[in-house]
Amino acid sequence: MAWPDHSQAILQNCYNVFRLLHWAEQHGEVQAFVKAQSMHKLFDLLEDFVPAFLETVDASDFGIFQELDGFHYGPVERNTCVSIHCFLDKIQEHFTSIRHAALLYNAHLVYTNLALSDMRVLYSYLVSFNGAVSSYKLNRPPFGRIPTAASQPGGGSSSFGRAFLLSEEEDFLLGVSRRPSSGPASLFVPAVHLDAGRGQLVALTFRGIMLVLIFDAEVHIDVRLLESLRDFCSRNSGDGLSLVELHPLIVPQYAQVMEQEDEYRFVYYNHTNHALRLSNQASISRSLLGGSRVASAGPKPAERVFLAPLRATLADPKMKCREVSWKSADRGWVCAKRWCEREFYLLLDGTSTSLSRCQDECARFASIHFSNIFMM
Repeated sequence: MAWPDHSQAILQNCYNVFRLLHWAEQHGEVQAFVKAQSMHKLFDLLEDFVPAFLETVDASDFGIFQELDGFHYGPVERNTCVSIHCFLDKIQEHFTSIRHAALLYNAHLVYTNLALSDMRVLYSYLVSFNGAVSSYKLNRPPFGRIPTAASQPGGGSSSFGRAFLLSEEEDFLLGVSRRPSSGPASLFVPAVHLDAGRGQLVALTFRGIMLVLIFDAEVHIDVRLLESLRDFCSRNSGDGLSLVELHPLIVPQYAQVMEQEDEYRFVYYNHTNHALRLSNQASISRSLLGGSRVASAGPKPAERVFLAPLRATLADPKMKCREVSWKSADRGWVCAKRWCEREFYLLLDGTSTSLSRCQDECARFASIHFSNIFMM
């Protein structure tokens, strides 16, 4: 079996995040950037960004989650999804400088009007880390960083980390960093460079919900504007289109699916909508990013290394495999199957399980889950 080149996936992610935070629309290729700015400017950005990025790379934990760059989707009912869509439209109508918006719950993507290519990079930057997700990722090591010049008007250093820490459940992750009551007001609103063009990134958290907004690049954002935005989103509107009214709809619908224990342990990925799903296990564990949660176990740490070569085999055009299973002497089976744009990795415990039983379980799992894990 051929092992995938994880370094290529890591370099691609490094480039994507660097481009997100630094690559102005008009700069284009590196040569054009150097010509428009200077080689010194490029060195300044790289010397600040690259060490910060490398701190987040865990060489001991390379595996399939460097390759599967996708979304953990938050399941909600259709009517709720329509209400969220209307809520985001309402915000954009009231604050006309907002170009794009997305809503997440517990770091799971619920709805976005951004292109998936842009949303994937934002998702990777804001909440996703090596298969785990956390709304507070940028608050914590290895991502949390002291303020840099990027937090000041005209600043040019790295925006990779955060410039302030969340102290409340309802506050700006990216936005108002200090209010007038606690000293001179200040903002941390990183410029971002998407396929859809340049913008300014604001993220507001509210009782587990994260509202991600892309403002027009040319608009002047100040504390008054963002506080007005927060008040508008978090007060009762009477029409059901506010965070405080959407929250009691999202929470039970999310919990109904995501907090139930799955019969199987698995990893699922859909190439069409980049849905990434790990099985839920009914046990409390420490999150990779801090805090406790109901474990989305999927593969155990020792099993992660087995998934990458199986995925490489499925992806190898010379092999033309749609299904491959692997078993070691000291553990059960790891089964991988790909059908059209979907693939899954099923983890079966028990050293005495036969190959025929393994294939039966794989077929049963596929019949249960292939058609209904996430339909977005």
